Amino acid sequence: SVLLQTEDRKTVPFSMSESGNPAPLLRGDKGVCFLHNLTLVKRKVIPYDPRLKELARQLRNNSTQSEIWLWKRLKGKQRLGYDFHRQKPIDNFILDFFCHELMLGIELDGYSHMLDEVQHRDELKSKKMEELGITILRFHDDEVFHDLDAIVLRIDRWIQNQIGSTD
Repeated sequence: SVLLQTEDRKTVPFSMSESGNPAPLLRGDKGVCFLHNLTLVKRKVIPYDPRLKELARQLRNNSTQSEIWLWKRLKGKQRLGYDFHRQKPIDNFILDFFCHELMLGIELDGYSHMLDEVQHRDELKSKKMEELGITILRFHDDEVFHDLDAIVLRIDRWIQNQIGSTD
């Protein structure tokens, strides 16, 4: 089946066949096609190291308290109808949260991120994400614990700015 994106940004399966049989999903070496405003749009394929899949699974199963709190506010398309994933492998890194449609990554930094070697890795990660066209929003764990609503508002405003800039 092909996916149709409705005006409220919900993605629903859509059959192209008059007989009721689903049409084959349009796949190619460059990505997956979706219907968007009745126009096929190709999703950008983002490379990742397959060896990171198991580590990402382990990280999802052992989330930090701040990740759990924020995930409760991101999951299920709660942020203006956009779909977020957690612990998403991209290139040689794993993003805490990622929305493919917005090309938005969200990172939560704990106290270990104050160490020089971790800060250096964060800089490399941010640079690589920028090269891939992914914007990173960074928040400290303390912000999540003390003002989660402000973080969610900043994410929503970022999304609204992106929507407004594409209209």
